[in-house]
Amino acid sequence: MADTVDLPLVGVVGPATRPRHLVVRQGGRLRLTSPQLTGPQARSVADALAGRLGGAHRDDDLGVTVRDVAVGLVVEVRAVSGRHQVLRFTRLRPDL
Repeated sequence: MADTVDLPLVGVVGPATRPRHLVVRQGGRLRLTSPQLTGPQARSVADALAGRLGGAHRDDDLGVTVRDVAVGLVVEVRAVSGRHQVLRFTRLRPDL
């Protein structure tokens, strides 16, 4: 079963010009989108975040280095239920 939800974007994993994963806040927890962003998705995210990324820090809970997003943006993800819920990036929501 899958639901589409809008979640706040709080960071990215990977280079600013080609992020690999997004870090979103869901229910008070930080979560990574999966699978890795495609080339077109990474370019659209990088373009939208140009000049809006803060510093990088290691997030031990996620096990990755995260670059913070300085401005609150919202992303639409498809939450696929199963043994472990997977959040698949769908699109940026600049209208929210």
